Amino acid sequence: MIKQNQKIVELNQSIEDLDVKLKAVSKEKEAARAKNTELLIVKRRLENDKTERDKDIVELKEINRKLDVKLEKVDKENEAARKKNKDHISTKHRLESEKAEQHQKITALNQSIEALNIRLEELGKENEGLDKLRRGAELAADYVLKERRVLAKTSENAIQREQEKHEGLILDLESKVASLTSEADAALMAAESYRNTLEEEREKHADERRSLEAEAENYRISRKRVKTTLMARVEEVNKAKADEVKASRLAVEAKGQEVARLQAQIRDLKFDIASRTTEADRAHERSNNLFEEIAKQAEERCSLEGRIEKLCDELHDSEAAKVLITTKSHEQDAAFQKKRSELTKTIEKLKAEVQTLSLSLEAKEQEETILQDRLGDAESRIASLVATSLLREASIDGQKAQHAADVDCIKALNKELSKLRDETSAKIEVALAEMDKHASRASLLRKDMDERNEAFCMTIANERECRVAFLQKIEDDKTNFVEQSTRAEQLRLEAYNAASERILELETATRHLREELEGAGLIRLDIQTEANRRISELEATIFQLEECMRIQTQRLREAKEEGRQALLRLKADEVEHRMKVESLTQSLRQLEATSSRDKEYQQRAERFLDYVRSQLSREIEDQVNRDEKAAEEATMEGLQVRLTRKLDVIEKERNWYKQCCDEYWEKYLEQDRQRRRVKRDLYLATHAD
Repeated sequence: MIKQNQKIVELNQSIEDLDVKLKAVSKEKEAARAKNTELLIVKRRLENDKTERDKDIVELKEINRKLDVKLEKVDKENEAARKKNKDHISTKHRLESEKAEQHQKITALNQSIEALNIRLEELGKENEGLDKLRRGAELAADYVLKERRVLAKTSENAIQREQEKHEGLILDLESKVASLTSEADAALMAAESYRNTLEEEREKHADERRSLEAEAENYRISRKRVKTTLMARVEEVNKAKADEVKASRLAVEAKGQEVARLQAQIRDLKFDIASRTTEADRAHERSNNLFEEIAKQAEERCSLEGRIEKLCDELHDSEAAKVLITTKSHEQDAAFQKKRSELTKTIEKLKAEVQTLSLSLEAKEQEETILQDRLGDAESRIASLVATSLLREASIDGQKAQHAADVDCIKALNKELSKLRDETSAKIEVALAEMDKHASRASLLRKDMDERNEAFCMTIANERECRVAFLQKIEDDKTNFVEQSTRAEQLRLEAYNAASERILELETATRHLREELEGAGLIRLDIQTEANRRISELEATIFQLEECMRIQTQRLREAKEEGRQALLRLKADEVEHRMKVESLTQSLRQLEATSSRDKEYQQRAERFLDYVRSQLSREIEDQVNRDEKAAEEATMEGLQVRLTRKLDVIEKERNWYKQCCDEYWEKYLEQDRQRRRVKRDLYLATHAD
């Protein structure tokens, strides 16, 4: 009985020891469950951090998208401004072409005037030669007078035609000037509308700038909130660490017999503390990175503001250039109006001079009629003298043969004079036909505007050569005529030596007639020289006006060329900037594509980790249930071995999960560095422009 009682007591003690051990094992299980819950809490916190980081990434992508939208708006505005500049350039080219056409027409008119003046000079020279020939042609006096009247009438008709042509050209020029002024007013209205649109676009830029500033303020406030939440989380983690340290110390003091196991657990706890401290440091680094991103976004905002200010300055510069162009066009229009008024004044003066010349020509015609009356009286005298000479020819029958020879010579001279008369009439008809052709040639001469200076020089040289040749021809004709006249005089002297006094009277009468004809020829020469002088003065004034117009057109072309070069430079800079922005946006899109691929990979990894997590939790729960069922049969050593194995498996899973998280974090940092590099390049490109 005593032995049985002792065995019962021993069994009771062993049962009590087993109960104590079971309680210790249950406590250890509870501690393991608490650790598992803590690990799950840490995992949830990490998942929350990941979600917040994903939210930050989404916000950054949204900000980048907004920046891309704003850049696209700026590009569209630049394209609209470029189109408006193209329209302005097209209007400028049209005005230039119209001014060039006007200049060509003016030069064509000047060339036609020069050609007419040259032809008038040639006709004047031919008239002088005809006058000289007419002095020696006594028998052709009536014909010469008739031709002179015809020439006077044709010259008046030609002058009237030229006046009508000049008046028509002046009216055309005035209409073209009016059209140019209307087009200039239209261009000014277009410039004012463009200025209004630019002001509206500037107001839009200001509104967008205000919205960007508001978004930046909201972003700062959200960053501050995130910072406060992160600090609170860090404090919570530190408190949890302190609580865990206290619990570990109490466990060490309570369980001295399980020092080795508890030391291993303490090492595990220390490792967990180190990992959590590293996670806290990483969270702190993430907060610092977020602050750096905020600063970079502020820098980008400043760069955008600088770019907007630069665009505003460029707009101001373009407006100033437009104002200069408009002022230059107004000045040129004023100068053109002034020149036009001067031309009208000169034309009025010329009209007055033409009227005076017409009056002088009428006076000269009256004088010519008086001279014709005198010639009629002289011819009557000559007829009476011829009658008396014929009555007395019977006394000189002995000299009939010589007289017949003299008569033959005189007939030959008359034939030559008739030939000269026919030639002069043919020349006059050719001159009239050429004067009629000048009106048709004026339209053809308008096409030869660009070769004006060369043609002018060539015409001057040809004029000199023609003048020299014509003077030489006149000298030759003069010498021939002098020789013929001397020969005729000799024949006359030899023929009429016998007719003494009466023939002398005839010679005196013919001498008087010659003097009167020479006086009439000198009067015509004076009229011709006066007309030539007036024409030369008109040519000089026209040349001065052409020179002024040429200088003005040259200045206008230079100003337009400078404006065109400036627009081309602006266009080249804009194209370069556009290419840079396109390359940067392309790189950003590539990075976004890679980040999206990484995000998909991250989601897959997270799904896989969730699956592994669920499997591990199920296995742990099943194992715990199995351990609870087999706790009565298991010994302490088996429990320790199984627990160590489970802890090793859990440690391996945790290390694998930690390695995956570190790899993902490194990828995220690499993408963030690339994104920062791209933003820095974009910032440098914008500030370099």
